[in-house]
This record gives sequence, C-alpha cells and structure tokens, in this order.
Amino acid sequence: RVFLALLTYFLVNITWVFFRAQDFATAWRLIDTMLTWHFDGERVLLMVDVIVVFVVISTMLLAHWFMRKRQLHEVIAAAPRWLVGLAWGVMLWLIVIAQGQSNAFIYFQF
Repeated sequence: RVFLALLTYFLVNITWVFFRAQDFATAWRLIDTMLTWHFDGERVLLMVDVIVVFVVISTMLLAHWFMRKRQLHEVIAAAPRWLVGLAWGVMLWLIVIAQGQSNAFIYFQF
C-alpha cells in the first residue's frame, strides 16, 4: 500500500507538469529535468524552497499517518481548547501569508 501511495504521488506530480507548461516541448524538458540530474542549468528553486517543500510534505505524511485510525472530532475533543485555538490561528495565518502576488487560478487560463 505504501508503494501504491508513493506511485500515485509520483504520477500526480508528473501530470501536473502538463497543466503548468506552455507547450509539450516545455513539459517534456521539465519532466526530463525532474527525473535526471542536470548540474549545468539555471537554478529554478533556492535550497530554502526545497527545504520548505520537504517540511510541508513530511508534515502532511505524519498527519496522515497519525489520523489513519482516528476520527477528527475525537482528536479535537481530546485536545485542550488552547491547542485547538492555536491550530486554527496557525492555519488562518498560513492561508493569509500564502496568498502572495500570484496569477489567477491556473484553470482560468484554459
């Protein structure tokens, strides 16, 4: 099951490239860059961005593992109220700071 979950994650990430790339040539170049080692090209992401992505993905996997045999309402009922409030506040803060200056939602470009 873990292998199938990782395979699904891998395939979803590959297919996202086709939604983002301007054309198929660019998509294939991006996929080639994702799956092979290229040290001579221009860096697209800073190391801090790679670390942030790693931390977010690791946190999501840990949360999923923790919740696999639990119900959300049971976990919230067992947690102290201050911790639930803090979690809501952190989630709201993350939503606000993640807005940035990005373009319109990607599906509006089709």
